[in-house]
Amino acid sequence: MVEQDLEIDRGDNERLRAVITPASAATELFFTAKKKLSQSDEDAVIAKSLDDGITITVPGDGDTPAEAQIAIDKEDTQVLPNRENPPVVLFYDLTDGDNHTLAKGKLTVKPEVRQGG
Repeated sequence: MVEQDLEIDRGDNERLRAVITPASAATELFFTAKKKLSQSDEDAVIAKSLDDGITITVPGDGDTPAEAQIAIDKEDTQVLPNRENPPVVLFYDLTDGDNHTLAKGKLTVKPEVRQGG
């Protein structure tokens, strides 16, 4: 399991890359970001799953890890406050279908400067 903090910009279309080891774990993936760890998955700010925001870009095999791209759309973050201090910090994890945590950490959503669309 990888523990890594990430930063994205509010209101931008972002693409996160994930390396999945073992490659067999990439058959079912879930990305969840919440304001509080106690929130239910249904109330998550951002929730993505395979073929619904998560795409396998490298299938991988027994010798090569799989790779996935997680699409964070501007609409996912525009519901959050646009503030610099304190910044908006979410807790995220990436799990497989067997509920193994592949990655987790904090996701900081930096404020957008230009809000024209």
